[in-house]
This record gives sequence, C-alpha cells and structure tokens, in this order.
Amino acid sequence: MGTARRSTEPHGTEPRRTARTDGERLDAARRTGLQLLLLLVYLLVFTPVGLVARLVRDPLDRAVDRTAASYWITS
Repeated sequence: MGTARRSTEPHGTEPRRTARTDGERLDAARRTGLQLLLLLVYLLVFTPVGLVARLVRDPLDRAVDRTAASYWITS
C-alpha cells in the first residue's frame, strides 16, 4: 500500500490558477456578449414600451373623483 501525499499548504489555500485556457476565454466572451445583448433588448424594447404605456394612461388609475363620498371598496 502506498502512502497518500499530503499537501504542505493549509486546507483551502491551494494556489489559484491564473492562466485561462482558450475555452475559458471564449466562454467569458460569450457570457459578456449575451449580457450586453440582454441589456440592449431591455433598453430598446421594454423601457420605451413602459414609458409609452405610462404616457397613454395611468396604470393605477389614480384620478381624483371630487364627487365621490369615499374611495373605500367593499368586497
């Protein structure tokens, strides 16, 4: 039976790998590109739709009714 090699480093302090492989670089570039694409979709689609919807009508229907005795809604 062989003996197990023990690390001289304390537990959890193994040296970090600093060099990235080509695959890791490509994966990081794809992830960054996808995040930028999602940001553009949000800024160019959802933001203008939300702004136009707010300009067209109030989503909470907050108009003041001076003739109403109360705004209490009974269920």
